[in-house]
Amino acid sequence: MSAYKPWREFERECRRDFEDLGFKAKRVWSEQFEEGGGADVVAERGDLRFVAQCKYGNNPNLRKAYLEAVDAREEGQIALGICRYRNERDTLVCLSWRDFKKLIRPLQASDERR
Repeated sequence: MSAYKPWREFERECRRDFEDLGFKAKRVWSEQFEEGGGADVVAERGDLRFVAQCKYGNNPNLRKAYLEAVDAREEGQIALGICRYRNERDTLVCLSWRDFKKLIRPLQASDERR
């Protein structure tokens, strides 16, 4: 990847990554400008629904991204803050502990069936 990557391209990449994982995903950035806030990407697959706020730059604020996603989420959606630093460190994801447990609970059920 190049050293320069605009935030819009990062949002597109997040949407494509969700689609690669089998989600129906869309960018909704126009709502941010019309409503003064909102999510960058909304993705869903079955009962699993995410709303993500994506930040890219020299020092993106992961907590702020997560809180913006919380403000934008609707009933049943899991809020995600997704950040990537310009210097190409790993992309970080933030979600609540309650939502994390909801995601991994099916793994526990499958282990108990063994």
